[in-house]
Amino acid sequence: MLSCENSAIVCPAGYAEQGGVCRDIYECSNASVSGAPICIPNAMCVNTPGSYTCVCPGPHWVQGAGACVPADCATENGGCGAATCSEAGGGVTCSCASGYAYSAGACTLMTCSRNNGGCASIATCSGSGVDTQCQCPENYSGDGRQCVFTLCQTNNGGCDPNAICAGSPSGAVCLCRSCFTGDGITCTELTCAVNNGGCGPHSTCAGAGAQLTCTCDPDYVASGNACQTCGTRSCAACNACGQCSSGTLDTCSSGICNAVAPDQSLCD
Repeated sequence: MLSCENSAIVCPAGYAEQGGVCRDIYECSNASVSGAPICIPNAMCVNTPGSYTCVCPGPHWVQGAGACVPADCATENGGCGAATCSEAGGGVTCSCASGYAYSAGACTLMTCSRNNGGCASIATCSGSGVDTQCQCPENYSGDGRQCVFTLCQTNNGGCDPNAICAGSPSGAVCLCRSCFTGDGITCTELTCAVNNGGCGPHSTCAGAGAQLTCTCDPDYVASGNACQTCGTRSCAACNACGQCSSGTLDTCSSGICNAVAPDQSLCD
């Protein structure tokens, strides 16, 4: 025979049966007694019905990365340890004496083995602490903590006046500008006398340098960077037979425009 007096009591999460009644579990008190932390460091545990929450005790503590951190320098020196604490922009900043770097709550002697001693990544670092020295590589200028490539600023880095100078720690890189040809050290103006000025077959080259143009021969029409035949008819008749717009190619055999004429000029 079943009896209600013998029925087990099942309590919801966060509650435990006591004397036949479900009572709230005080997680914060239990954690304090056991010594097992349930909140992030420096947080305060607050019991709630059936659960608990962890809050940073404001206004002097705020939520940080995995812990409550000081919100001002008056609280545990802002978490800066032995470093100097300063307040700016609603937060704290930890700084060290010259020659030292702040990391993980401590000031450590600045050396070249760590972050290149604060020098630029391409600079050479020597010494340590206040005697740390940063030297920019050849063809660069600056204080070593910032290095700017300056070789191209003098005589275009040795490149031709009609070339673009770029560079790296190994030296200048010279590239001839549009409408010029060469190795960058020497650039000559593109002319029709050399390789038809870069114009393809079935085209006529005219002008030179920035004024050089390529024009398709009669019975050919521009398609991409080349000239294609219109078919068995002249270009004018070919474009008229298939309702093609101006500057397009129609083979006439299909009546379909299958190419679009680009700008005739090779140079910008």
